[in-house]
Amino acid sequence: MLNINMKEHDESILSIEQAKHYFISMGCSHFHLCREDSRRAEEYYALKISDYIESQWRKETFERSLSEINSCDAKDLWWKYSHLASLMEKDCFYIEKMMEVTDQIWDLFPTHQIRLALDTIIGNNASKAKGGLIQKSFELDRLDLGNRFVAHAKTLLEKAEKAEIPLTFIRGSFVDVIEYFNLEENDTYLKQLREKDDFDNFNYYQKGAEEGNKFSMKMLEKYKKK
Repeated sequence: MLNINMKEHDESILSIEQAKHYFISMGCSHFHLCREDSRRAEEYYALKISDYIESQWRKETFERSLSEINSCDAKDLWWKYSHLASLMEKDCFYIEKMMEVTDQIWDLFPTHQIRLALDTIIGNNASKAKGGLIQKSFELDRLDLGNRFVAHAKTLLEKAEKAEIPLTFIRGSFVDVIEYFNLEENDTYLKQLREKDDFDNFNYYQKGAEEGNKFSMKMLEKYKKK
């Protein structure tokens, strides 16, 4: 989610300062930089900015966003949190700071934002490791932080359950992560999560199938066989 005002970028990118402004406005992401405006991307890359410089810009942006999160409006909390995670590099500095801020705000998320917070902690990509803060912790051999993120995820899941927040795919992703990293967990707990996830997923695809979605029809057959 980027709040981009393209009028700010009408001028060509000819200097390092202009490049820095554009890079930060694109969320410090080459994906967004290239997607938003190919011409601006060409101008940016023509300056041959080093990875080291970009890393410094990213860290500066991360630290600024980190300083703002405790004073932000509750409605923006999930966005600020996920934005911080998107700025991370593979460095213990980032995962340690993410744990600090998670400890501070995990119980401040408005109920409707819990799912989004879980997406950041657990991850939601196609891999079994899911790409969230849990995976990032274990990739840095920070088992202590990985297990603490798991604990936060469990607490948020319980909070979502009590508030009857839809958690389609979330529970299954959590089980995938726990199994992928061979974490010790109660088998009954994992089985219950998987069963609830299958139930929610079945209903999700059934609704899509009723609306004529072919992919939903295909996936519905998968869940009928379980």
